[in-house]
Amino acid sequence: MRQNLLLFLSIAFFASCNSEGCHNSAIPPHIDSTEEVVFQKRVVLIIDISSSLTESNQKMAAQYAGQVAKYLGDDSQLLIYTTEKNTSQQAIVDAKKSVPLKPSARADFEARIWPLTVNATYNTVFDKCKKSESNSCIIDGLKSVITGLSNASKAHDTYLLIVSDMLECCELGCPKQAKEFEAMKIKIIKSDLNDFHLATKIPLDHLKICLTTQDVAPQSAELIASPEFREFWKEAFKMLGYPTMPEPGTGIDSFLDIIKD
Repeated sequence: MRQNLLLFLSIAFFASCNSEGCHNSAIPPHIDSTEEVVFQKRVVLIIDISSSLTESNQKMAAQYAGQVAKYLGDDSQLLIYTTEKNTSQQAIVDAKKSVPLKPSARADFEARIWPLTVNATYNTVFDKCKKSESNSCIIDGLKSVITGLSNASKAHDTYLLIVSDMLECCELGCPKQAKEFEAMKIKIIKSDLNDFHLATKIPLDHLKICLTTQDVAPQSAELIASPEFREFWKEAFKMLGYPTMPEPGTGIDSFLDIIKD
C-alpha cells in the first residue's frame, strides 16, 4: 500500500512523499511561476540500496541524506537516486528549498517547516534501503542522474555524492574475486557509457564518494581494497569524462563543506 504524507517546504509550498519518494507539488510563493527557475545549487545523491549493505550502513546512508537536506542552502534543489536496476529511474526525493523573505515566515520555516523535509528525506531513504535490491547497479544510478539533469531546471552549481560500497553487481558482473573486475572493465569499455558525459554536468571537484564500509564482510573489504577495483572505476569515470576516479572517503564532512552557503 502506498503511504502518503505531506512534506512542507515553505509557506503554501509542499511536497508529497509516498513509497515512490518525495516530490514538489507547488512553487514557492516568492517565485514568479511564469519565470524559469534557476537554482543556486543542485545537490544530487546516489544511495546504494543493495542487500549487501548491513543495517548499520542503511541507517548511515539515511542519516547522510538527512544531513545533506539539513545543510541545503536557499534556492537549492535536492535530488536523490538509488542503485536500482533502471537507467531511467525517477528521483525518490525531489525537494526544492526556498526560504521566505518575510522575517516571521523565515523563522517559522527554519524552526518548523524545513526540519519536516529533513525528517521526510531520512525516512524515504531508510525505507528504500530496508526494502533492499539484489542488484547494486551504480552505473545505472549514474546514467539516471545524467538523464535527469538533462531535463532539469538550470542550476549555477551541481554537486554529486555517491553513498555506496561501490561494488557493482549488475549487468557488467557481480565480482566475488578481484580478478573478475578485469572482465567487467572490458565489458564497460564496450558499453555505451561514453554517451553519458557526466563531467559536462558536474565537475570533478563537485563529486564525492562515501564508501559504506561499516561492518562490511571480509570478502567485500578485500575487493574494495584491491587494485583491480580501483582500475575498474578509474575506467568507468574516464568514460564519464573525468581524468580519474574521485578519491573515496568514509564520511561526508568534505561534501557538506562544499554545499553549505
